[in-house]
Amino acid sequence: FFEASYRPFRAFKLTAGGRAYRNQITSFTDSRGLLVIPSGSLEVQARNAQKAEGFNPKASASWQINGDLLWYANASHGFQFGGLNLPSPIPGDNTFPTTFKPSTIWSYETGLRTDAFHKTLQFDIAAFLLNWKDMQIQQNTPDGITTYTANVGRARSKGLESSLRWLTPVKGLILINAASYIRAKVAEPFTATDGTVLPVGSDLPAAPRLQTATTLSYNTRIGDLRTGAMLTFSHQGHAISSLSRSESLTIYGYNTLDFSCNLSFPGMFLAPTFTLNANN
Repeated sequence: FFEASYRPFRAFKLTAGGRAYRNQITSFTDSRGLLVIPSGSLEVQARNAQKAEGFNPKASASWQINGDLLWYANASHGFQFGGLNLPSPIPGDNTFPTTFKPSTIWSYETGLRTDAFHKTLQFDIAAFLLNWKDMQIQQNTPDGITTYTANVGRARSKGLESSLRWLTPVKGLILINAASYIRAKVAEPFTATDGTVLPVGSDLPAAPRLQTATTLSYNTRIGDLRTGAMLTFSHQGHAISSLSRSESLTIYGYNTLDFSCNLSFPGMFLAPTFTLNANN
């Protein structure tokens, strides 16, 4: 791998780099017992192999507009190893693949990072686009006994992410928020385990659109006693559990409210700390 940077002028920086890779996986499976009896034998053996090689480039630019504002953009190519599924104990069973392909992804992102009011208020926001080829997902085998990994030809995810941290005028009181809005979709028709052909635009599993978490914390010191409390509200949007419509369930879609408080005595022997947590 390599990486190099260049500054056309002091506040502007360009970076480029890359990584070459090569991998190979081989496996030997020896199945014995009652589950292989339908094959007419007490033992079934199988061999598989998977290999891949390629190059992952990346490029980025950043501009320190002033002491409190930074703009950045980057594009990068990523790689996820392929692999091998455990073979069916029944010879000739081709209802699911014995291997799955490596997946690759192009990631594009741009955003702003800010510091304001003497660095008491930090706010970041970013927009991103992910183009995913041969995305790897878990599917149930037709008999429902186990799972295997399959490839979705193409998928696309785009959205916004933000984070905020505010040191309020009240000493020790801090407000933190993180939020994201993401639309993750199938970008090429996909045939699920149950035979359903999912069209372009189908939602990807376990990908809620809206997620937020807001925390208000307070810490103070009274003589040798340190104490604090924290309240967090989180929201997780709805999502589907599987690309197979016959197996898919609606998951997530809930809010949580968590509270904690603590007392600590750093000047005492062994510096004891007491914490109370309440999770809902």
